[in-house]
Amino acid sequence: MTTGGEIVDLQTFLNDFMNKDDLNLLVQDAAGLFECPAMVVDMAFHVIAWHCEADFEDAPFRTSIQRGSLTYETGSILAGSDTQAHLIHLEDSPYKRRFSLLMTGGTPVGYLILVDVGDRLEREDARVFSAVESALAKQLMLESSRGSSMRSAEESVLQHLLEGRFADESLFTLQAEAAGLKYLAPRRVALVNLELYRSANWSENALRSTILDVFPMSWGCFATSPASSACAW
Repeated sequence: MTTGGEIVDLQTFLNDFMNKDDLNLLVQDAAGLFECPAMVVDMAFHVIAWHCEADFEDAPFRTSIQRGSLTYETGSILAGSDTQAHLIHLEDSPYKRRFSLLMTGGTPVGYLILVDVGDRLEREDARVFSAVESALAKQLMLESSRGSSMRSAEESVLQHLLEGRFADESLFTLQAEAAGLKYLAPRRVALVNLELYRSANWSENALRSTILDVFPMSWGCFATSPASSACAW
């Protein structure tokens, strides 16, 4: 999570991946390699690491950093896309963004977002993208397993429930109790299918605000699966 930096090559990036065990450094290297601002988010669209030049001004990028997550509007675009990288132009920004799914061992773990300030990403070697994305996915998975991600315990349990990761009810009950979910005593659960929702608004989290207007005492999480994506409140 840094500003500033310098241009690096792929070998520098790979050396840092092998020797440093630091996602923030790898994202800084990726920004230097592609000569553009870079951001890594997890599957719940929390901002995990980012890098840009100190004088880079882009309201959507800065707003996401300040909020600590992407909007559900942006998440709906990613959730509805396939595994191929996409260049997308969002509202409130003059720059296109390259969104690519980060996967390791066949499991999606997050996204790499590159802000194409120089209109050069379409000409970049696909093999370079593949090497960078593979390393970032492995490092993100490693740091998430150590509890370094920004996701709360409660949100993690709910996300795993929505994604069907619990082998049986007893395991869910055990983790729910450990996370303190049993003390919340929710009256209802609302599921919003983001596959049916589309907006290119990155700066304003309109969907989240609307939900909080209807359910002012609620809190939520995001979950995705091969079949669908949803946020639960």
